[in-house]
Amino acid sequence: MTISFITIAESEPHKWSVVKNTFPKISGTLIQFSSDVTVESTHTHASKKTAKLAAKEFAKARNLHYIKMHTSVMTICKVFGSYSPVKLSTDGEAKWEGDPSDLNTTIINAWLHAVRTKLIFISPELI
Repeated sequence: MTISFITIAESEPHKWSVVKNTFPKISGTLIQFSSDVTVESTHTHASKKTAKLAAKEFAKARNLHYIKMHTSVMTICKVFGSYSPVKLSTDGEAKWEGDPSDLNTTIINAWLHAVRTKLIFISPELI
């Protein structure tokens, strides 16, 4: 499963990146519940302010979310035919946030958890 978002690294506030987060890592029958974080592209600007404005505009134009670094989002994950709510950090850490269920129930539960904990809910690109 994959989610993509836009973020700005604290160490280089004049740059923003398109980030792809793929999870979980599955190798045969072994599931490692973490994710691979890949920077797809980076864009440099003259200042932190112009970078942030450009990042937000790019995100809006491509229906992506703008996420601050070192934060988490809620999403869902499919493993062995059922779905579970997942809290996923921009750094690649993943944590189960509920019991496995059908797709519709899991989406509702993940969205409600996001509302309660003030996180952004992002639906995976491929379910």
